[in-house]
Amino acid sequence: MAEEKLWNVNEVAEFLGMKKQGIYQMIFYRRIPVIKLSTHCVRFDPQAIKKWLAEKTAEANPRRSVQYPGGGGGATAGDRARIDRIVDAARQEVEI
Repeated sequence: MAEEKLWNVNEVAEFLGMKKQGIYQMIFYRRIPVIKLSTHCVRFDPQAIKKWLAEKTAEANPRRSVQYPGGGGGATAGDRARIDRIVDAARQEVEI
C-alpha cells in the first residue's frame, strides 16, 4: 500500500470545508495536528487529520448525563425540576 502524501494548508482546508485563515488560526493555537517543516512551511499527515476529526466528532456528541461533584449518578427528576425553576427565574429577571 502506498503512503499518502502530506497535505498542505489548502488541502486540509478543502478537506475540512474551512478557509485557509481558519486553518492557520488552529495551527497558531495548537488545535490541529501539524508538521512544521520550517517557520513558514507546514504539512499535515492525512491519517492524523482523519483521526483528529474522528476524536473531535466524538467529543461533540457525548451521551452522558449531568454529573455532580458529590460523585452521584446523573441528574434525577428532582434535579431537573430544580434546574428548570432556576432557568425560569433567570429568564424572568432578564425580561424585567
